[in-house]
Amino acid sequence: MTEPAPVLEIRSLEVIYEAGRRRRIQAVSDASFEMIQGETLGLVGESGCGKSSIARAVMQLPPPTSGRVMFFGEDLTRVDRLRLRQLRPRLQMIFQDSVAALNPRRKVGETIAMPLRVAGKVPKEKRNKRAREMMSAVGLDPALFGHRPFQLSGGQCQRVQFARALMTEPGLLICDEPVSSLDVSIQAQILNLLERVRIRHGLTILFISHDMAVVKNVCDRVAVMYLGKLCETAPTEALYRQPAHPYTAVLINAIPMPGAPLSRPEMRAAAADLPSSIDPPSGCRFHTRCPVARARCAEIEPSLETVGPCRQAACHYPLCNG
Repeated sequence: MTEPAPVLEIRSLEVIYEAGRRRRIQAVSDASFEMIQGETLGLVGESGCGKSSIARAVMQLPPPTSGRVMFFGEDLTRVDRLRLRQLRPRLQMIFQDSVAALNPRRKVGETIAMPLRVAGKVPKEKRNKRAREMMSAVGLDPALFGHRPFQLSGGQCQRVQFARALMTEPGLLICDEPVSSLDVSIQAQILNLLERVRIRHGLTILFISHDMAVVKNVCDRVAVMYLGKLCETAPTEALYRQPAHPYTAVLINAIPMPGAPLSRPEMRAAAADLPSSIDPPSGCRFHTRCPVARARCAEIEPSLETVGPCRQAACHYPLCNG
């Protein structure tokens, strides 16, 4: 039986920003991964590690410095503006700040219907009808159709984002820290909504977060980033049960577990400042903070290698092999 073709395939992605005075920020370095239809991939790591830069590179906002972004086999980095405009409705993004992501002067119904308006060829009456249906589908009262964002709560604004994103029946939904700015009770509601729409619409979701506890409950697979580099990818259950990369173990050990001891108390990052992405360390970028680093780690950069079924790690001395 042949495996389904990837919905998204990232190959050797590089994202570099100019920082002035001839300095450059290496936000993403040589990142490669793929996603199949219907799966949710968690992209995790500390703030500033390059997660959002990958998301924006996929959306071509802006395009990456180099590398390939294959969406259903079509390289988004090489298509012309017209073709990219045609493909954009199938690529949708949910932003972290739900209020700032909405135009404060535009009514809720207009915001949700806007993707169909931009796509054209859909009469206003049908757009509005579809918008009200989508509001009900994501748990918003259609009576809010004429309200503006400042009249809604943060959770309601996030639901507006979901409704707007689903209007064009996308093939890929990118969620960039979608619940980090919400109260815990509202977080649970939004995550439940995300799971419902994933099942109902068969969505493929790239879920970006720094919250390892949330990712554990939401994602099928996890990709871990550190200072612009992917250091581990694995199925969620295997990764949380036995991480292969020391940085992954450090992140998992940081998950609050009331009443329970740390599973690997020795796996804590060294008390050192986070290195700069302008001048990253030689060798393994984590070696300056790694609790198990050796001399080789500072000299030779490890590549992402297979260390078990469906899992890879960029480590000279992985914590597990299988």
